[in-house]
Amino acid sequence: MGLFDSFNPLIKIAKQVVKGVQAGIMQQVNIVDTAVKTPVNAMIGQVVGGVWKGEGADAFVEVCKNLVLPEAESIMSTGRTMSGGIGQALDIMERADKQATGFLTDLTGSYFKVIYRG
Repeated sequence: MGLFDSFNPLIKIAKQVVKGVQAGIMQQVNIVDTAVKTPVNAMIGQVVGGVWKGEGADAFVEVCKNLVLPEAESIMSTGRTMSGGIGQALDIMERADKQATGFLTDLTGSYFKVIYRG
């Protein structure tokens, strides 16, 4: 067991927490898709299909296509971007952990060589 091995479980816990946050963000993106985008598209399809006719129907479709759906897509895109950034941060954290462990191994190995050379 190395000098700093007691930190390794803390890093593993931190990674699990961050991955949980990342999964939660993607879950919210999926909710926006299923609770907003899909039903709005279905309503647009019904209106265009003739369920509702007239200026009000045209205005409804216009607002949905030009305001509601782009906003929903923007929210989803932001969530995806945030999740990707978190993934990159995890990669950086893992590389830093490996690099620090390598430095520590090199340092302790050199230190003990000097001590036991005697």
